[in-house]
Amino acid sequence: MENLENLLDKLSTKTYITAIMLTVAIISTATLLGLNITGLNIVINNNPMSMQSIFWHNMFISVLLILSIFTIGIVSNVLLAYNFFVFGIKIRSLLEQYDLDMLFHKVLLHGFFEIPQMILTGAIGSYFLVKKLTKSPIKVDYKLLILIFKVFVVAIILNVIAAYIESNFSMK
Repeated sequence: MENLENLLDKLSTKTYITAIMLTVAIISTATLLGLNITGLNIVINNNPMSMQSIFWHNMFISVLLILSIFTIGIVSNVLLAYNFFVFGIKIRSLLEQYDLDMLFHKVLLHGFFEIPQMILTGAIGSYFLVKKLTKSPIKVDYKLLILIFKVFVVAIILNVIAAYIESNFSMK
């Protein structure tokens, strides 16, 4: 019986790791495509936002990415592809208009926490897609619910840190 539980645990972990790899491939491709767009001017918005409003915005995105598991990853993958395409455009424009220091402070500093959060929650959204592609049964079971709960808790922590950094350092 214990061997069966270990096997099931490994299967759900393997599916999630594959979903993470799929998510990273999507956001990497979208970012690289966005980096190829040139000649756009980005206006830096210096209107400070509160940590609370940034946190709730990021949590809304996290929950949306997690709930997109029921769309077999369509919503999460389209949302991530669009956002990271725009992210690539912003990186290119900031580098063309300003310097690496501006890019680091305005985008990358809080992005060190926000991007992993989007990868982890986006991978939950793609979980059933990976199951479907590997012809595994699609079901909501206890192991999946525990995985979703753990990812949600990590997302909260990463979003708190990202919101704090963005409101106190990136917006200044």
